[in-house]
Formats: sequence, structure tokens, C-alpha cells
Amino acid sequence: MLDDTSDDTSNDAIARLIEKAEGDDWTPATDIDWDLKIKYPFWFRKRTYRSLVSQFHHGEKAVMRMCDHLAPLLDGDEARRFIALQRRDEAKHADVYGAYAMRLGGIQPMEPALDAVLRESQDWPGSAAGIILAFHMVFEGGAVGLIEKLVRRFPCPLFASLNARILIDEARHVAFGRHYLASQLPSMAADERIALYRWVQNLWYRAGAETRARYTLPVAIVTRLGSDWLEAGWQRQSGILIGIGLISEAERASLGAAP
Repeated sequence: MLDDTSDDTSNDAIARLIEKAEGDDWTPATDIDWDLKIKYPFWFRKRTYRSLVSQFHHGEKAVMRMCDHLAPLLDGDEARRFIALQRRDEAKHADVYGAYAMRLGGIQPMEPALDAVLRESQDWPGSAAGIILAFHMVFEGGAVGLIEKLVRRFPCPLFASLNARILIDEARHVAFGRHYLASQLPSMAADERIALYRWVQNLWYRAGAETRARYTLPVAIVTRLGSDWLEAGWQRQSGILIGIGLISEAERASLGAAP
């Protein structure tokens, strides 16, 4: 059974995140300096840069769909309230990335592989914990890490300005995932935990395959991650999953190499 104390602690933490979300609300039209100059990174072709930025726009819209799908599956008013506020955040982020992409010349199509993987992330047949793990911990956590590196490397003041707001929201979403999962994972059977780990690992590599094929060289240059950034990224994500109790070091080692 779930530890009631752990459950109460998670609910209290989520309540604090709700309070922060309500206090940190912002308006794209007035809280971002849209007069800042756009400066392209010289190592990207302009169309490649537009495409990369557009994927962030499409990713935020995908998370909006996830919030709509997830809300009725959650137990607890606090969790449902947080997801409603998160959807509000994601709508703003999608609008902001979309407006930025339009200033670059137009929103480019979503990469088909990314679209397929994000849609599949809603299809975990178990509890809502699987969906939260996929979106909040793996995809949003990975996106936060990438955006932080891009902000440091890209020369565009507007890109830095808009992400200063977005990253605060995204860090809060990742924190929600940690707290929610802290109340769910202790009651999850080992075989379900391992199946969930394998599932999100597969999603990570499938989503990354398209990105690696299209953006590996420029992204590797700008982030200084090297050509093995996909594998290195999964190792970081895997360590986080161990930290929240999804899988142990011994269980991970027994699964062998990544696909």
C-alpha cells in the first residue's frame, strides 16, 4: 500500500507548486520584449534554425493535448488543478515559440517521428504515472536541459528573453512529476516499473533518432555535447529515474545496453 505520510507530503508539495504557478503567471505580449533583435547562430542554416524552433512550438502543443488526456485519469484535486495550470502555461509557450518562429520566416512542420512518439506517450496502458513519467520527467526534463544549453550558446537576445520565462514554468512542471511519482512508485510492482522504464527508454531513442539525423552536427557544436549527445542524454535521464525510485542501479544493469 501507499505510505499515507508520503502521499500527504506529495500533496503538500503539489499545493506549493500550484501557489507558485498562480504567483508566477505572466503575459507574453507584455512580459517579453518583442523589440529585441533576432540574431541567427552562424552555424545553422536559417531554415534549419526555423525548423528547430518550430519543434519546440509543436512540442508545447503536444503537451497541451497530454494535459487534456491526463486530467480525468488523475486522483486528487491538487494534481488535477496543477495540470489545468500547466495547460495554461503550455498554451502560452506554444504561442511564444510560434510567434518567434513566424519572425524567423514561418512555423515549419512537426517532425513526423517526434509527432508519433509524443502521441504514443499517451498510450501507456497502466496508471497515469506512466504518462507523467514520459512527459514530465523524460521529455520535459530533457527539453529543459537542451533549452538551457541553447540559451547559453545561441546569440539571439529574443530567444534568451522568451526562454527565461518558459524555463521557470517548465522547471515547475518537472517538479510536479517528481512529487506525483513519489506518491505512486512505492506501490508499483517491480515488473511494471521495469516495463515502464523500457517503454520510456524506447520513446527517448525513437524521438532522438530523427533529431540526431537532422540536427546532430549543429546541436553538438552549440551544446558541446559531442556526437554521442543522445546516449549521454539518456544516461542523465536514466540517473534521474533511478533517483526517483523507478528502477535501481542493479535493475538497470541487468537490462543491458540501450537500443
